[in-house]
Amino acid sequence: MATFQDFSLIKNEVKFIKNRNNIESISKAFIFMVLEKLYPDIELEDAITDGERDFCIDAYHIDESKKEINIFQFKYTEDFEIARKKDALKDRDISDFILKMERIWDKDRSVLRESNNKTANAIKEIWKALEEGFVDTKIWFISNYFKTISNKTKIKNTEKILKEKFRAELKIITLDNLITLIFQTKFKPINIKIQLKGRNYFEDSAGGIRALIGEINALNFLQSIMDDEENLKEEIFNENIRVYLRQSTKINKQIYLTIKKTEDNHKFFFYNNGITAICDEFNYTPTDGPVVDLKNFQIVNGGQTIHSLYEAYKNGLKENVKNIYLLLRICEVKNREIGQAIARYTNTQNPVRSRDVMSNDPIQIKLQQELNRLGWWYERKKYEFRERKDINQEKKIDAEKIGQIILSFYLEKPGSAKNRKQEIFGDFYNEIFDENKINAEYVLLPFLLYKDIEKDIKKFKQKVNLLEKQTKMKKLSNLLSKYEFLYYAHYYLLLLLKLLAENEKIPLELKNKEKIFKNYNRAKNILSKIIQEKKKDPKFSMPHLFKGDELVKVIKEKIK
Repeated sequence: MATFQDFSLIKNEVKFIKNRNNIESISKAFIFMVLEKLYPDIELEDAITDGERDFCIDAYHIDESKKEINIFQFKYTEDFEIARKKDALKDRDISDFILKMERIWDKDRSVLRESNNKTANAIKEIWKALEEGFVDTKIWFISNYFKTISNKTKIKNTEKILKEKFRAELKIITLDNLITLIFQTKFKPINIKIQLKGRNYFEDSAGGIRALIGEINALNFLQSIMDDEENLKEEIFNENIRVYLRQSTKINKQIYLTIKKTEDNHKFFFYNNGITAICDEFNYTPTDGPVVDLKNFQIVNGGQTIHSLYEAYKNGLKENVKNIYLLLRICEVKNREIGQAIARYTNTQNPVRSRDVMSNDPIQIKLQQELNRLGWWYERKKYEFRERKDINQEKKIDAEKIGQIILSFYLEKPGSAKNRKQEIFGDFYNEIFDENKINAEYVLLPFLLYKDIEKDIKKFKQKVNLLEKQTKMKKLSNLLSKYEFLYYAHYYLLLLLKLLAENEKIPLELKNKEKIFKNYNRAKNILSKIIQEKKKDPKFSMPHLFKGDELVKVIKEKIK
């Protein structure tokens, strides 16, 4: 049950994020905080539509991989008594939301005129997704209240309406859920006992690591890491650097297929890489089929295998799982840093895409050191210096953001920078952080140009907000008609500055930064003209235009 302390924790976390990200309102900072946890790899500024005339859509996310539409409604209060005593959403709020969603699903084009600019673009993206057959929709009601909707009958009725009208699933997040989402629980060490098969095991040790390698029955192992309700103890994967990918990759599907085919069960041992685990200590008596006592047991490689076996078990394939044997490698490590190294080097079934894993790459360490000598704080790990109050926020440089900036500026992939940032430390890594090119100056030139672009876009947003508050709709319409693209074009503008500099033979050097930025207004005008042409297409969508890199070719032709 939520408490005052929980409420206070969330309140202060929201304030922290508001200051950290220079967010104008506390309610938007709340939205940012939640979405940052739910979707760490998307551009949050694009997703958030909250504001005047948002048509009950505070944020949205079109998940291309899942073919899923997500629509968010947020409620936030700083008053504890309101949060404790009242529902976040009243009956009229829910009714109003449903009526507005009906109009969107009916493709009533008048909603575009009634909505603010970002919401109108979001609605167009929703229509496009529906046309492309995106049938799964999630409606999220999220608040920091103790109850979002307290009446259970009302919840059931709302769920029924959303399902019937929009084929949508209702997701409710309250204060209790936020605590789980924002502050991940620190689990106690897991101590378990497992039995190895026969004498198919051996022990070795070297360099302060003691290892036990053997064969184990999949069903027995699975049961040893389940609780009394037959749920996997997910905390056993706390030190696994990979997020379980469920059935999203060929390898996971193949694992499951091998389990499902009874005739292939005996081949599983030979097809699968097995399980690698670390522990503080293991003890056993060297006999036939020994029982091994493990202290602080953690699976660092093989999470996909375990979850695939568990899914099969839950789907009625218990006998199949019983017929399977796994290779198990247990490393007793006293130094957890060694354990993390084992996690890193043994994850090979699917490419590891972890910023924190790459944070210890010598390239990152050297870059941090060089930038530090110039007065900059380069965060190799996410929020590495978040607790340092002595650091000027303007002097912090985020590694992921640098990856996006280099990808758009030097590698000329602004759409990928914006929408494929999860690959910065994966497929794009070696190209972005090329040790034959990377140094402080290489990084700082586009970074400082990007900061200047951000300042201009911030002024534009403030002007839009002011005109909306003053209801000066004609001036607002004229402004958006010309510069609406600024909401989405950060990385494209950055690329344009580079292309214009090259066209004028201005060397891409830090000392020429001001000279390069003088072309900014020209860059905006070029992009504005291109977009005016694109708008002639009745299916034109501003967010969609900037999703990929196709526009780069058009820009280059305009500059010639």
